[in-house]
Amino acid sequence: MAWTRADKINTLIACTALVTALAPPGRSLWVYEHRPVAAIDHPDDESRSAGPTVAVDGTAERIPSDSDLWLVIRSDGRWYPVERCQPGRNGRWSFRDDDVHLGGPKEKGLYVLSVYLAGPSQTGEFAQFVNGQQQSKDSGLASLPDGIKLLATRTVNRVS
Repeated sequence: MAWTRADKINTLIACTALVTALAPPGRSLWVYEHRPVAAIDHPDDESRSAGPTVAVDGTAERIPSDSDLWLVIRSDGRWYPVERCQPGRNGRWSFRDDDVHLGGPKEKGLYVLSVYLAGPSQTGEFAQFVNGQQQSKDSGLASLPDGIKLLATRTVNRVS
């Protein structure tokens, strides 16, 4: 049986309706498919760390030129910005284990590693903290800057 023109039009309308229904509410499919994406590949989620440092690496795609990715550690209700994630041409970023500290010498417990998308003002707040210009660097940030967006997270249990 051959498709009539009406069959083809009805099929096209049904496919368009299906794609529109699957798009997130309030967003166009184009925006959804072109949103910034980041992942933490290492360490594994809910992994155990035997010491105060850990290597962290991951990937990122479609990061706007006016934004930065930041690795931030959350512990005991405070946030500790580590540094900007700087993806290479292949989208990979990494920190050596001596760059990422999970608390002091004897601070066991859960640590949440997160990657946030930060605009210029949020990057300024994080950079100020990292550069030690904030008086209470050891106490971390009480809250994250407004407008920051969480892209990836992993939990690490420091056991010694």
